[in-house]
Amino acid sequence: MRKIDLTSFHVATSETARDINRRIVLDMIRTRQPVSRADLARYSGLRPSTISSIAEQLIVEQWITEGALGHAARGRKPRFLQLNVQRAGVIGINVRPATTTIALADLNARFIAQQSIPTATDPQIFVKDLSQHVKAFIKAHPQVFYEGIGVSLPGRIDRLTQRLVFAPNLGWRDLDLKKPLESATGLAVEIENAANACALARSNDPTFDDILRLAKQGDAKAAEVLDRMGHYLGVGMSMLITGIAPKLIVLVGEVTRAWERIQPVIKKVVAERSPMAGGTQIVPAEDAAQPRLRGTIALVLQKHFGAPSTA
Repeated sequence: MRKIDLTSFHVATSETARDINRRIVLDMIRTRQPVSRADLARYSGLRPSTISSIAEQLIVEQWITEGALGHAARGRKPRFLQLNVQRAGVIGINVRPATTTIALADLNARFIAQQSIPTATDPQIFVKDLSQHVKAFIKAHPQVFYEGIGVSLPGRIDRLTQRLVFAPNLGWRDLDLKKPLESATGLAVEIENAANACALARSNDPTFDDILRLAKQGDAKAAEVLDRMGHYLGVGMSMLITGIAPKLIVLVGEVTRAWERIQPVIKKVVAERSPMAGGTQIVPAEDAAQPRLRGTIALVLQKHFGAPSTA
C-alpha cells in the first residue's frame, strides 16, 4: 500500500478532478495529435460535453489550436486539435563537470536551440555566469513565451528546498541554484538530479523508446520507420552540404539514440545526392547529455501534462 507523505501533500477537492481531467485531455492531445474531440472522448472515457468544455478552455488559453477538418460518413465533420507549439517554450539546463548545456524546447519537447558554456569550478562564479548566459539566451529568442526552467545536476538534491546537497564530481556542497536563477530570469525553476532527470525523460517520451525497442527485437515496421527517418535526414543534409559545404554537421535530438541504425542510411543518401559529401563530417551530439536535457524539459512540462500531487 502506498503511504501518504504527511509532510507534503494536497487534499483532493472538486477542483482536483477538473485539473486531472484537463491534464488527461492535454496530454492526449500532445501524444495523439492531430485528434478530434470525439476521439478524445472515446480514448479518455470522459463525456463529450466535458471534452468540449476543456477543449474550449485550452483554446482560449492558447494551449491548443484547431486544425483541419476530418472526414465523416454523416453529420458534422470533426475539427482536429493539436498543441499550439508557438505558445510557449521551456529552457533546459544540463550541468556537467566540464560543460553546461542550455537548450530551448517547444511544448512537444523538441529542441529549438542549444548552446554550451564552460562549467566554472567555483560554484558561486558558476551561478553568476549561468544566470547571465540564461538571460542572454532568453533575450536572443524574444518571440517565445517561457513556461519555466528545468535544471539537471549531477548530485544529491534536497526534495523540499531543491538545493544541491552534494555533487562529488563537481566538488560542490550546499548550493542554491534555484533562487538566483528565478531572481535573474523571473521564471519558475525546477531542479532534479541527473539520474531522475533521465528517468523522467523516458517516462515522458515512450513512443520513440517503443520504436527503438521494437527495432532491436527485429520488428520490420519499426526498422522501416528508422530507415525512413535516416533517408529524409540524408536528403536534407545533402542539400546543406551542396549549398554551403560545412566541414561538420552535428545531429542533435532523440534520433541520435538510433545512430547505429540510421548513420549508414544517412551516409548512403548523402553520397548519392551530393558530390561534395566527402568534405563534411556528420556526427551525433553526445548521447549522455540528451536524456538529461529532455528530462529538464519534462520537469517543467509535467506541471501541465502530469498528474497533480494529492493525498
